[in-house]
Amino acid sequence: MILNLLFMFGVAVLIRILNTFSKLSEIRGNRKLAVIFLGIDSFLFLSVFKKVMTDTSSILVIFMLSVGFMVGYLLGGKLEEYVALGNIAATIKVAKSDSKVLFKRLNDAGFIFTRSKRVYTHTGIPVKVYHGILFRKELAKLKKCLKGLDHITYTEAVSGVFGKKLVRAK
Repeated sequence: MILNLLFMFGVAVLIRILNTFSKLSEIRGNRKLAVIFLGIDSFLFLSVFKKVMTDTSSILVIFMLSVGFMVGYLLGGKLEEYVALGNIAATIKVAKSDSKVLFKRLNDAGFIFTRSKRVYTHTGIPVKVYHGILFRKELAKLKKCLKGLDHITYTEAVSGVFGKKLVRAK
């Protein structure tokens, strides 16, 4: 009985992790990998569903599945952060007074960003806007470059990059 509950918990965790990676693969444009993850996920889910429908102690099984789905969701997110596959587009809006400092920090770190001449905010304050594409694994390094500066930064997942090969930061 206990072994069965632990097995159901483990399968539920695995289902959620696979589901997370399936969604991420689809967002990044890798549909073939997303379909493979989806197929494994569906097979495991239907197997668990069949077990729940035929088991007499289904309340405990449902509880273990629910906890397993929650743990799998959290683990899937942590694994995805650790693996950090893919590219992101970063846009940095920095105060004009901090622009030279940021430019030097980005260059010293090996990042390649384009910089606007000057843009004005809705309140008339001049800012510089930086645009760049980087590997997700380098996001922590970018955050370190921005520390202490007056900025607004946002990132977006990039599903595809073509043309010249992306260069890693130093």
